[in-house]
Amino acid sequence: PGTVVFRARARTLAYLDAVFPVRDLVETTVDLATGRPLLYSKFVREGWRRRPPVEVHFDPAAGLARRYQGERLARIVPVPPGVQDPLSCFLAYRTRPEATEGNFTLAVTDGKRVVTGVAVVHRRERVETPAGRFDAILVEPRMEGIGGVFRKSPGARLWVWLTDDDRRLPVKVETEVIVGRFTAELTAIHAPPGTGPATGTKGRRPAR
Repeated sequence: PGTVVFRARARTLAYLDAVFPVRDLVETTVDLATGRPLLYSKFVREGWRRRPPVEVHFDPAAGLARRYQGERLARIVPVPPGVQDPLSCFLAYRTRPEATEGNFTLAVTDGKRVVTGVAVVHRRERVETPAGRFDAILVEPRMEGIGGVFRKSPGARLWVWLTDDDRRLPVKVETEVIVGRFTAELTAIHAPPGTGPATGTKGRRPAR
């Protein structure tokens, strides 16, 4: 109660598993009242090497983040109020009133260090996905110096399209990962019971 868990998964297609299998799972648990992360976890298998799972436990009262690798406490870092992790920061970007123009910043940590993450708002454009056609804002998150959600190719850039309305739904994500190009698209919107039909940008139903 009072928290929500967000998950991001990445895996290779069956025909690539024999060459370079990928099984990544990243989760963040966020306090709904404050919007702050409480627990960040990352389980990575890329290639034939398995890495110890990583967990970052946030202690907002003490202003600390504790990073565990497997069972071992690897590091304790002081963090500022409102700090985000590499996954929860995408959710935090959506709540910022200035997220429709210019650049804006957030403190982000992976439990090793704290950096200033910058979101560059590039332009508005229309995006077509399996869930329909949306007016969207193209945002480029930049988090130099810390590990991201998934392992990108060197020099690769990350692009996120958010709906150009109050919801700011992420409808498309694109980057280059270690095994090739990665694209994620919104496939459906399910409205909660009693709220009416799910709609596209600015009250329009998504095109089918």
